[in-house]
Amino acid sequence: MHRSTRRRRGSFFGLWALLLGVLASVLLVLLLEVGSRSLLKGERLRAYPLLWSSETGTGPSQAWDESSRSLTYLDPLLGFAYDPDVLDEQAQALEARSEPGFVVHDPSPDLRGEPLELLVLGGSTTAPRRGGWVGSLAEVFEAGGHRVRIRNGGVPGYSSSQDFLKLVRDGVPLEPDIVIALEGVNDLGFSHADPRQPMVHPYGLKVLDQVANPRLSGAVPNLRAAVAAMWSGEVWAVRGVNLGTRANFSPAESWWKNAQGAEAISRAFGARYLVFLQPTMGVEAFEPDSREQEVLKAVLSRNGYLQDARSFYSKARDLSGGTEYVVDLTGLFAGETGVYSDARHQTRRGGRLLAQAIYAELEERGWLEVH
Repeated sequence: MHRSTRRRRGSFFGLWALLLGVLASVLLVLLLEVGSRSLLKGERLRAYPLLWSSETGTGPSQAWDESSRSLTYLDPLLGFAYDPDVLDEQAQALEARSEPGFVVHDPSPDLRGEPLELLVLGGSTTAPRRGGWVGSLAEVFEAGGHRVRIRNGGVPGYSSSQDFLKLVRDGVPLEPDIVIALEGVNDLGFSHADPRQPMVHPYGLKVLDQVANPRLSGAVPNLRAAVAAMWSGEVWAVRGVNLGTRANFSPAESWWKNAQGAEAISRAFGARYLVFLQPTMGVEAFEPDSREQEVLKAVLSRNGYLQDARSFYSKARDLSGGTEYVVDLTGLFAGETGVYSDARHQTRRGGRLLAQAIYAELEERGWLEVH
């Protein structure tokens, strides 16, 4: 009888001891979590909500072009760049070759003499692809008997800011004779730039934010972050991102600043420069076929897109009016049909018309003769 009572008392006290131990452990963890959060704040490191964080710890997602997964390389200046293997595949498909950051269309070996070196910049409408206008331009040059080497540096998602920076870093060392850019749609509404600093691509900023603000998910994030910091022995940490002087430009003003800078840089290093304002649906008239009519309806239904496009092009024309190195091609497709594959990109036919217009401009200026 006494033994049975002692066993029950022992079980009772053992259960209480276990509960007290659990409560003490929970309290200890809570105190450590609170202390860790204060420590992180004191060291100006990232602090999290107490006990649980739902933030994802994954890095930034694909920069652009989710379907092909081609823009998978980070670029410290431009935000992102082509996967070199993908760029090489694109070059082979175009019967061209690749260099870091460029697809190169070499002149026909049947044409003799020193080639004219042409550097091309732009976004996805310029980027290397079958049926693109740059490949058509190479064919037009050859048909006209001009020995020209074209380096195509177009990248989907690049605005005039990336074009300018790419020219300074990658273009100048190539010593081109002529630099041309096709720009416009990627500058609309700062969709491919940070409004605070248009020279910074949003993807590049997102990567830097991941570095400056690492994220933890799960239980006791502050305790884990503090332990990780102490374990690594680091005495400093990245605490933020500096974008430089805050800009106060409209999208058109930002484009114009980049165009002026690109022309000045080109001229300083002995190259001629032209920037072409590219055609896009909804800005100037064309003769849409049934498929293009459906695309145009979708464009017109986009909230704010048409207003942004027309406002940008109107201001860009006003700012650059009379400037000899700016050529407005927005009305190129007047009376034409079957020129758009979507709201911004051209069909093969549209690409040929673009190439012919650019070729005609260069020829009229007398720039296709090697001096």
